[in-house]
Amino acid sequence: MNLSLRPYTRGTPDRLQELLATLRGRTVAVVGLGKSGTTAAELLVRLGAAGVDVLDDKRPEELRETAAALAAVGNIRVLGGGISVERAAGAELVVMSPGVPRRGAWWDAMVAAGTPWMGEAELAWRATRAPWLCITGTNGKSTTTVMLGTLVKAAGGRTFVGGNLGDPVCRAAYADEEWNHLVVEMSSYQCEGISTLDATSAILTNLTPDHLARYKVASRYYEAKLRLLELQDPRHIAVTNAGDPECAAWAPRARGTRLDFNVATGHEGVHIDGRRLLLRRGDVTEVYTAGNPRIRGAHNLENAAAAVAAARAADIPQAAVQAGLDAFVPVPHRLEEIATLDGVLYVNDSKGTNVDATVKAISSFTEPIHLIAGGEDKGTSYEPMAHAARGRVKAVYTIGQAAPLISAAMEHTCVVLDCGTMDRALERARSVAKPGEVVLLSPACASFDQFKNYEHRGEAFAAWVRARAGGAA
Repeated sequence: MNLSLRPYTRGTPDRLQELLATLRGRTVAVVGLGKSGTTAAELLVRLGAAGVDVLDDKRPEELRETAAALAAVGNIRVLGGGISVERAAGAELVVMSPGVPRRGAWWDAMVAAGTPWMGEAELAWRATRAPWLCITGTNGKSTTTVMLGTLVKAAGGRTFVGGNLGDPVCRAAYADEEWNHLVVEMSSYQCEGISTLDATSAILTNLTPDHLARYKVASRYYEAKLRLLELQDPRHIAVTNAGDPECAAWAPRARGTRLDFNVATGHEGVHIDGRRLLLRRGDVTEVYTAGNPRIRGAHNLENAAAAVAAARAADIPQAAVQAGLDAFVPVPHRLEEIATLDGVLYVNDSKGTNVDATVKAISSFTEPIHLIAGGEDKGTSYEPMAHAARGRVKAVYTIGQAAPLISAAMEHTCVVLDCGTMDRALERARSVAKPGEVVLLSPACASFDQFKNYEHRGEAFAAWVRARAGGAA
């Protein structure tokens, strides 16, 4: 595929654009060898870079397999054992993987040297031509991304769905496809590294404190998210949650034209009326039905309302929007119904990695809940979870490093059973839960104390359940 840069529309091309346009003969660097860093390195080679040095903290022996695969693509060298100060500061251009915090001796040296840098999402934006429809926020990003992608795909054409969810967006730039739309989930880490990304539609799902180990205070986390909306052209559409207090407080910083969701009756935007979504623009009101039973819980109605607003703002036809709502299938690890075992429904919400996400998961069920929660603590209070559990959660089965904190918050709300591990929690829940009840994994924590990631944690839950249900889904 013949790659070319997106035309620069902000006056005189900046230094980053000049470097990308003249990559031939240059050796550049990528910091961080996750999925995003790997695809960014490959894209840089395909754009003409003479060489790419990938810098990572992991030991060289841990990187050997990936290094061999990248070397087969082109002149890409993987350098582990710590991020080299000299190579980071001395590079002509650095592309940052989102998971790498901007701190340390290598970062200080880059700043002192004035080394040009961008995030991998910014690189992908500049190397693609199709409109981007972007989703950020604390919770609901992945579900809203898949919903919006389903609505857009229902209109026909070629649609990429990925970013922070699924395939890294740099892969879209060198895929053998001519995209009509790119639907891109953007984490706060990705938003930190953008400077010209101008989304046709940009959704802000909600804002609650998260990732405080990186940001220290919630306001810095919110500021990272808002970059996506602050970079929009005023002719483009910002879709924010009118019913979320923090969104309402921060949304005025958006530069795009507002078309909000979760609005009050009669206001412009999308009003949620039971399972009807009423989109009002000027004197015109469009009515959509969220009758799909897979759209479970009030929070998912909000996600659907956001997707409707963003899709219509991108001129996706009404019929396609309704067809997409009807066809939506939830993302794995987000309120994913695994199986019914002895009359008890087992639900995998491993992607519920913060307290607010778990509160929403608890609120999605009318049945009595047996909650499995815990993992790596993220520094926020568990009191909102205890409040949501009152009258809904019969017992909480704690696992991982945060177990004592969750126990302390919830011991006056429901039965608390300290289980330590996922297997023990599931065994205990199975012995207690009665037919018609729900065993819900919604940890409110990161996974890294016991699992590789939230997917690994969710897969462990699902595998345990399926093994005892005879493989039934």
